[in-house]
Amino acid sequence: MMAFPGRLFIALMLVIFVSGISCSTYKRLYPDTTIERAVVNKTSKPWAVKVDYNPPEYSKPCISIDKCDVSAWACCFAFNKYGHSVDRRSATFGRYKVNSKCEPLNPRGRTGIRGRGSLLRYGPNHIVVVIISRNGNPLQYVSKISHGQHAFEEFPWQFTDNPKMTKLPVKLENVIREDLRKHYPESTVDEIIEKAKKKRRLVYHGYYHDERNTDNAWIESLIYEIRDPDSKGLGLMTLQGDNAMNLTWKTADLEGLETKIETIINQARLTKREKLAHQLSELLQNTRPTDASILLDMVGNVVNLVGIGASFNG
Repeated sequence: MMAFPGRLFIALMLVIFVSGISCSTYKRLYPDTTIERAVVNKTSKPWAVKVDYNPPEYSKPCISIDKCDVSAWACCFAFNKYGHSVDRRSATFGRYKVNSKCEPLNPRGRTGIRGRGSLLRYGPNHIVVVIISRNGNPLQYVSKISHGQHAFEEFPWQFTDNPKMTKLPVKLENVIREDLRKHYPESTVDEIIEKAKKKRRLVYHGYYHDERNTDNAWIESLIYEIRDPDSKGLGLMTLQGDNAMNLTWKTADLEGLETKIETIINQARLTKREKLAHQLSELLQNTRPTDASILLDMVGNVVNLVGIGASFNG
């Protein structure tokens, strides 16, 4: 198993993450339902194209109306604005369109199903992902013991109504605090957490292709990294997996990441994307384990080629 710099690890994870974003098709059935999406091809996807389109509608019932939107036409929420503690602005696309029924339109086009789906909000649903790493031989990062099919679910994550004010997801901060309290006084725990919030760095902000997305609701993700090279901050956590988020320290495996990237190459359907994926693979072989900034540039090229609205900070 190979040790490699934290920046390279972050770059490789972003390559894998972007591969999920750049997918433009959806599965036939909406997740956890028997509802079939209407067929949407590349030509009919843009809203500007007038087509005969009558997709099914689905909005999962709200358990709590305080944390979930009821029918958009009934309330006509203040889309493209911040209000009532909910940020309905898109940092990825700017102002998105809202139709005559007061339904926001997914900036990435038609998805084959109307409504809110199983998401909580009409319009953008903001998710915050945090990648925490500490130096070791090899490097380690915080991971969930078991996670779902999406790339971000390996890391601590949480939906939030106020992404700009979410310095750390509430659940994650609670786990961190609980773990550190086992070994350090409250004042030290507070200091470690505050320093971590100041050290966090935004590495990605953009649209996320998710099977839960609909014509009127979609996911936008913010990925932060918090590095603790000296293991004097969050690196002091023990994280045995017996916490509320099932978090533990995991050893970073470059070979495993390369395998995932090869899988991306094999599954690529877009010609430009496939060629670029091969370039990424070759770049890995030629630059390991050094310049991560080159990889971040390559990730940016992936974004530009497939037309994703996103921003990277390298």
